[in-house]
Amino acid sequence: EVKKASDEYKNVESGETLGVIYLTTMENRTDNYITFKFTQSGGFGGVSWNDIKYYMYDLKSGEMVELKDITSDYEQLVEKLYNIAENYLETEKLGTVDNWKDKLKDIIAESGNYGLLTDKLQIVLPKYSVSAGASGVIQIDADYDKLGNLIKEECK
Repeated sequence: EVKKASDEYKNVESGETLGVIYLTTMENRTDNYITFKFTQSGGFGGVSWNDIKYYMYDLKSGEMVELKDITSDYEQLVEKLYNIAENYLETEKLGTVDNWKDKLKDIIAESGNYGLLTDKLQIVLPKYSVSAGASGVIQIDADYDKLGNLIKEECK
């Protein structure tokens, strides 16, 4: 069935392909932490299956690192990230799903929706979470200098 669908779907001129591609990259490594980015792209025509997730690990314990682990003030960090994301979504006119502002803090804090990079924390808002599917996965950068001392020094 997959081969048949593939043969029917081939479109040489547009460069479209059938199937899903998974890409794992190491995005950042400090003495204490490592951040991996998992990117999924592709589909069988129609709506794409694009997605991005970040996973961070403590190199000493091997445990997955959550947002609460990288800050001394979790509530203040989530509030700051919320404000950065809200401003971006409003500026870009992307917040279109009903009650997106009410859902935003929970989406930001969900495992996989943020990653510690070399000079910033990146927020990933999954497709359909706050906007129409045409917006795709939304990535919002929160530079460390904008976050002040909310990110522990050993995490940068």
